[in-house]
Amino acid sequence: MTPPTYSVDIEKLVYHGWGMGTIDGIKVFVPQTVPGDRVLVRIKKKEKRFWHGVKLALESPSPFREPAACQHADDCGGCQLQGVQYETQIQFKASMIADAAFQHHLESAIPLIRPVLACDSPYFYRNKMEFAFGSENGEVILGLKRRGQFDQVVPITQCLLQDQESNAIIAFAQAFFRAAKASTWDYREHVGFLRHLMLRQSKRKAAWMVNLVVSEDNPELISQFSTALMAQFPSVASVFKSIQSAVGDTAFTTNIHHVAGDDHIIESIGSYQFKISPLSFFQTNSLQARILYDEVAKVAQKIAPKLAFDLYCGTGTIGIYMSEHCGTVIGVEENPSAIADATQNAALNSVTNIQFICDRVKNVLKSHTWTPELIVIDPPRSGMVPKAIRRILDCNAPHIVYVSCNPVTLFRDLKEFETHGYRIHYIQPVDMFPNTFHIESVVYLSKP
Repeated sequence: MTPPTYSVDIEKLVYHGWGMGTIDGIKVFVPQTVPGDRVLVRIKKKEKRFWHGVKLALESPSPFREPAACQHADDCGGCQLQGVQYETQIQFKASMIADAAFQHHLESAIPLIRPVLACDSPYFYRNKMEFAFGSENGEVILGLKRRGQFDQVVPITQCLLQDQESNAIIAFAQAFFRAAKASTWDYREHVGFLRHLMLRQSKRKAAWMVNLVVSEDNPELISQFSTALMAQFPSVASVFKSIQSAVGDTAFTTNIHHVAGDDHIIESIGSYQFKISPLSFFQTNSLQARILYDEVAKVAQKIAPKLAFDLYCGTGTIGIYMSEHCGTVIGVEENPSAIADATQNAALNSVTNIQFICDRVKNVLKSHTWTPELIVIDPPRSGMVPKAIRRILDCNAPHIVYVSCNPVTLFRDLKEFETHGYRIHYIQPVDMFPNTFHIESVVYLSKP
């Protein structure tokens, strides 16, 4: 029996970059759509309160659509909002944040949402990208995953997200490994040599770190690649190799080895410099990161806390950036590699009023005796676990700044803080990721 199809008018954009419409009063989420589209949809999954649909055809395009600047926009999964004018993207993201507040019964917070701080340029802003190897007609290709497909790679010749030189590095790597007749990872059979190529760039220093992710070591071939790469691109300052033998499709592994050049690159945010190693978490939009961190620093400057916590501190960037306005800063992070970088970053910037603790936030807060006046929270996309929230509440800090990259988990957690006496002063969205649905927010809360 052929599944039924429906014509659906897309009403708004929700988190994940899905368009949302209704069928017989039931919400249906449809990827690859934007508000104003009318699309032909087939339902692929029914939940109790909503359905998931697949776009079969664009029956009537939204007036917000325009020709995409990127030639890969129709196939690549990297940018959900390519083909929408940037000013309109900002409006969509503002509505998405307000919708998340409404869904978590925080309607009172909607008037507190400030206008989105837009990015100066919607292109060439990323400092880190992971490209995937694949095979096409028996030849090595290098690019990004096809939209909605875990086992198909779109060969990329002109990505508009990272510095333009990245396209030349991609082309070089593809040609080198084609000539070497290297095998590529089969995403279904879990065999093959080449898996990913990670490119990180210091925007301030115009220097690249290249990390080749392979399933097993081949020192001779990797050394040849590294030598040829650095000869062709003087801006490549650092080369690593990662041995990833796990079946799962991820580039992340701690089995990483320095091959050539420096063992790190240096990036600047404002007047501060930060060491970036292959496993470091660092905001992927270096220039816009200053706008984000300035929002945090404004609160610290206003309060001038004797003691501030920087929770989920990563490599210490926020804590170091606001340290001049604080008596003492304590950063907490469970990733040992990030803590090592954070300690070195403090020394690099001659910041002496900050210390770092390597442990889970909920564990550190369980036994501490400090009384912070300001707590800055920058958790992962999944937000905070309930125990961490409870222990932050136990600190009874008069001021909290919550930095979030996920409006859904942000308002879920904000609801808990509001229930326990905190008042939201404002929500400041910052667009770190043009052409995608992602949006950062900085929220300032306080209690009497």
